[in-house]
Amino acid sequence: QHQASALQGKRLHYITNFMSNRWLYRCLLQPGLLSLMSLLSLLALPGHARLAVSGVEPLDEPARRHPEHHRDLTDGDLQPESWSRGHNASISLMEQSPVVAPRRILVTCLQSSGCSLFTLLLGQHARTATFVDVFISTPTQNFPRPQDLDPQDAEYIVLKTTIQGDDVVDPLARLKAIKLRFQPDKTILMVRDPADNYQHLLEHMRGDMVDTVCVPGVVAQFGYGARCGSPDGKLRALEMLYQAREDVFDAVVSHRDLVDEQGGWDEVIWTLNTIGFPLDREHFDMKRSTDEIETYARSCMGVADFSWGMGDAQSGEIQAQEMETVISEDLARAEALCPTLMSQWDDFVSHPVRAQSPLNEESLQWFGSRADESGNLILIFANSDYAEMLLNWLVMGKATQSVAQNYAIVCLDDVVESLLISHGEKCFSTRPRFYRRLDGSLSALSPLWMMRIRVLADLVGSDINVIMTDADALWLQDPMPILNQVAADGADVILSRGRSPMQEFKTWGATACMGFAVFRATEGTKLLLEEMLLRSKATMNFDDQELLNHVLLHAGLQFANPLQLQGSQEVDVGVIGPGFLKPSFFGTLSVAMLPHETFMRICDGDSDVKGAVVAHCVSLDKMASNGAIKRSELASRGLWVLSERWGTSTITKDFSGWIESLVGDKLNI
Repeated sequence: QHQASALQGKRLHYITNFMSNRWLYRCLLQPGLLSLMSLLSLLALPGHARLAVSGVEPLDEPARRHPEHHRDLTDGDLQPESWSRGHNASISLMEQSPVVAPRRILVTCLQSSGCSLFTLLLGQHARTATFVDVFISTPTQNFPRPQDLDPQDAEYIVLKTTIQGDDVVDPLARLKAIKLRFQPDKTILMVRDPADNYQHLLEHMRGDMVDTVCVPGVVAQFGYGARCGSPDGKLRALEMLYQAREDVFDAVVSHRDLVDEQGGWDEVIWTLNTIGFPLDREHFDMKRSTDEIETYARSCMGVADFSWGMGDAQSGEIQAQEMETVISEDLARAEALCPTLMSQWDDFVSHPVRAQSPLNEESLQWFGSRADESGNLILIFANSDYAEMLLNWLVMGKATQSVAQNYAIVCLDDVVESLLISHGEKCFSTRPRFYRRLDGSLSALSPLWMMRIRVLADLVGSDINVIMTDADALWLQDPMPILNQVAADGADVILSRGRSPMQEFKTWGATACMGFAVFRATEGTKLLLEEMLLRSKATMNFDDQELLNHVLLHAGLQFANPLQLQGSQEVDVGVIGPGFLKPSFFGTLSVAMLPHETFMRICDGDSDVKGAVVAHCVSLDKMASNGAIKRSELASRGLWVLSERWGTSTITKDFSGWIESLVGDKLNI
């Protein structure tokens, strides 16, 4: 079982090349250890079964007490191999060591939330190094990297980080920086009744002074309730993190469950088992003392240099606690500062976090009905800022006869939805749950990027081939003949070329652009999208184009020759070999890069847009994130064909006829 556990999640590359690796050679061929066939059988087991083989016996799911947490978990949610996602994010999966490192768990929480008690509980597992309470003032650059630690025989490393107030730092930016340092396999949010937590923080202030500088070290004059942010700022930070939980955390654990033996413990055990940590009821006896836990953790420090302690949790078994009465003023304030969690608290239970699918069965059927007979669907997203851009795209497609009727529009706000409905067109209506103020920054749009990936993954998972196009990627000719030929040659993913992100651009010579991309409903494509979602949570990078390129690079995508961006006239094909997206996947992933001269991204200089099939011109204005700027640039290139009169046109339920009537006076394509 130990050897089986050690091999969980490793890439098939290491099985097929085991003769060159003495450690794995001994595991496979030494008498009494694993045979090659038993290893392959282990990889083929369903996720739930593999947990049992690796020593983690998940309990049956406790009776859930809230619909929010009553979600079906798929086999993929229970797979220990997901522990390896996000490891060594800066190097290729091909270059990672076959020896399994200790699994790293990051726990984040407010002060006075019972978090130290929770990390001590995790430390009851005999081979867990638990850094119980990293000081709240610890700068992100001081958090340990995996290579800084000396895990010795530890199987798990647990590290707690405390939430600073949003009057000190953006809580999501801080958590992302910590994740990039520590590279956790799983991240847990520990929560207490926000009103109770808020009252405790207020009680531990000294006067009205608030520390918004957060200098490292001991600073006593504020009281810990006002250290590194005000109580108000800390609850606002908790609210933002909780709103972003589906994109950020693997589990949420309730302090109330932690101190409730009559049912709450089962919730905590099931939650931890589900994400792969072998918590057991006997661990709640807390037989390992705080001294034992601290001594073991300090022996694993290696060259890491960060300040931590044991918090205020004491040795001894966990005792049931009565909930304190919160005064009405603090309750009302907590409801205003942390409304989402407060509204759910009465029925809240610990649970693993899985993003809710944006598509239900009915909506999947609707998308399927919009696809053509070959299962191809053109997918385009639009909001009010891009309403004119969407109409221009539709008018261009009508004028050039390049867009058929197999398109589906995703409406992101009421304005664009009402516009389409009033003219007889349907769209899929969904609203990203923004948890940052929309200030024009790309980071504020993170929920939109994640929405795009999840809709895309759901459609491909339903065996629909998706042609994803931005509203400013104008179809000047019908691209389907070219796409069909490339697909017939075996490509799983067909991509236009770009120049971002920079690391991949330097490696390949061009990058994959999500502004025009085709995802065929193959097994390899489905695994690619799954990996993008896993990587987004591990790294808190939510940009869909960056995620796509990062995953392709780290999975070992290679091309026979360096790619060209401008000037490329042929399709270039790269391949990811068996086992790199998932150990039990024995197929390959074929990635085709379309020629830039026909699927154009860089339209400046001597580029002839009129010869392109699709023109997706990158903006010359680096701050061009709104429709008005893009419209001006498209018009300067002769790519704006929407009539100026569209806003005063007659309302009709004949959408196709209405779009045809909006073709401007001059079409110079």
